[in-house]
Amino acid sequence: NVSFKPLHELTLQEWDDIIRGSVTSAFLMTKYAVPHLLAAGGGSIVNISSGASVFGVPGLGPYSAGKGGMNALTRVIAADYGTRGVRCNTIIVGRVVSYAADRGPETTKEFLRVGNPRDIGYAALWLAADESEWITGSEITADGGARFNASEI
Repeated sequence: NVSFKPLHELTLQEWDDIIRGSVTSAFLMTKYAVPHLLAAGGGSIVNISSGASVFGVPGLGPYSAGKGGMNALTRVIAADYGTRGVRCNTIIVGRVVSYAADRGPETTKEFLRVGNPRDIGYAALWLAADESEWITGSEITADGGARFNASEI
């Protein structure tokens, strides 16, 4: 649950909850997945981050910090396990909305192109596949070009 509050208005519990949901969850997944990946001779970890990890977004301090921490953790995982066949990359996601069965895609006038979960799924599929075997420790941006238009962040 993301709180849109300036840092000085956050409680320590709000901060901890959001950090735990971002970077601690990625650590725990890695801790328990890596032994199985090593036993299998390698594999690919794909973390899902956010444009908020790259750009300052008002009111999203802990979310931005948590996702930025996940980006850094991705590079550490790649460095720690790359020589043993385990790759790790992050997808930096822009604005994504899902489709409801009875209506079309949700859009906002602030975004020229709003993504859908399938857009991120294709990026993750490529990062998990052998065709990306030389890619590790990288941040792949899937944001429909929002990073080029600061008003879309």
